[in-house]
Amino acid sequence: MNEEHQGRQGHQGPANSLDPSVPFVPLVPAIPSLRSAALPLPRILVCGYGNPGRQDDGLGVRFAECIEIWAMAAGLGHIHCRTDIQLNIEHALALTACDTVVFADATTEADAPPFRLRPLSPAPATAFSTHALTPETVLAWAVELYDAHPAAFLLTLRGESWNLEDSLSPAAAANLEAALAFVKPIWNATCTVALPSPTGKFVVEAEVWSEHLGS
Repeated sequence: MNEEHQGRQGHQGPANSLDPSVPFVPLVPAIPSLRSAALPLPRILVCGYGNPGRQDDGLGVRFAECIEIWAMAAGLGHIHCRTDIQLNIEHALALTACDTVVFADATTEADAPPFRLRPLSPAPATAFSTHALTPETVLAWAVELYDAHPAAFLLTLRGESWNLEDSLSPAAAANLEAALAFVKPIWNATCTVALPSPTGKFVVEAEVWSEHLGS
């Protein structure tokens, strides 16, 4: 809540100023915010992975890059992003510094929706490898090595072309814009509405995403 809003809530009208016996009723109900209360901001990590040199395979990377630029411009310092060609065991350490992680990747499924978000749970790999891990395996390593338990989600964006080019296909670019347009207002809300816990609000919103996208 900004200072102007707080000032409006704290200002009593003429009747209250002239007659102290009249109970003061705020014009706008007081809503505690993360900025004015002692509640910590949820630390959100966006981990985009893929190969931008293979056209739409870079959708996850492009998503993270766009979120990083937007978050910096909006002053949302609790949102951090990182990009890589593939996930590996080093990503497990990064999860110790976040309350919520969103893995972003492209999907080759032709019948997939433009973008989809689903919750993830830790799942150890059936074969040992420290390279090219799945998001679920990264979560399992985070639990095993660091006792880190962030809320986790996978955002998949539908790709169309996989040629040796740096630019996205028009269809993939549209899917990326749709995902960004849907995500930004929700993450803005987590900064202005009080949370019952550091990640409570975001977890609820993410469940709404999944229901909305039919995942």
